[in-house]
Amino acid sequence: GSHLRTTAKMGGKKDAAGHSPAVGAFLKWARDKKGVKKFQRELNLAQMLGMRPNSMARGTTTARRERGKGVLVRLENVLPLEVAEGAAEIVRAMPLERWSLLQGDGDRSKPSPDGIASAHRFGAIVSSEEEEGVSEIMGLLAGLLPPAEKRHAAFHLGRFAKGDFLDKQDDAAYAAVADANEEGGIVKCSRDIAVYLVLSKDHGKGGVLRDLYHETQVVEDDIALSFNSLVAFHVPREYQITKVVSENPLLCAFGWFLQEGELYDLSAQTAQAEEEEEEEDGDKKG
Repeated sequence: GSHLRTTAKMGGKKDAAGHSPAVGAFLKWARDKKGVKKFQRELNLAQMLGMRPNSMARGTTTARRERGKGVLVRLENVLPLEVAEGAAEIVRAMPLERWSLLQGDGDRSKPSPDGIASAHRFGAIVSSEEEEGVSEIMGLLAGLLPPAEKRHAAFHLGRFAKGDFLDKQDDAAYAAVADANEEGGIVKCSRDIAVYLVLSKDHGKGGVLRDLYHETQVVEDDIALSFNSLVAFHVPREYQITKVVSENPLLCAFGWFLQEGELYDLSAQTAQAEEEEEEEDGDKKG
């Protein structure tokens, strides 16, 4: 993690390891395993989210899921302030070349290289081995739900620079997870719960998470992704992230808790999404 020591504009005196006070505070807090477990237990995300709504289960008669039952959890000031400042500094200091650009035009007739079917453009860091502090951020999120049989986690860093966005989609996807106990060493999972932890300040008016769960949009469906806030919900749930218009990027740690097996029927969902798109196109032409 040498880049943490060389990046300019980091405030305060450095400690013996060359960290700013905020980064030092984050690393100390995140490496206190007992303290982090206590924090995760007291946050109790599982209780806030509640049971997975039945309407999403495989084999339900209507592909179009019932609306209004799913809980979207939004929390402000999730981490102690200095800890959040340190995590933010770690993500902000990531060299630009470390971010992989994910982009697609939303054409569902051809496979999407990064698994996101809708139009999108943003940066992501998928693996966390290289930089000091990144695996601690991922581990912090991965422990927000207690360990459970057949549960896995996949968390990444996200960077929405000026002009970046994520169009309407619902996060539903299968994922292959390495599992030494399985035949072939891989187990098929479904994304079960999505989590975003926001680690940037002042990314302007854009970069809003627009919850598209309700038939009729209301003002409350536009969720400002403010610094040190957390958003979590059951997958599938339609949402989008509006275009960032500021020079300051929207930075976050995001990802999913995965459940082994197929939680939903993706082929039925894809057909439904295409049908809805055709309806929308028809409305536009009409």
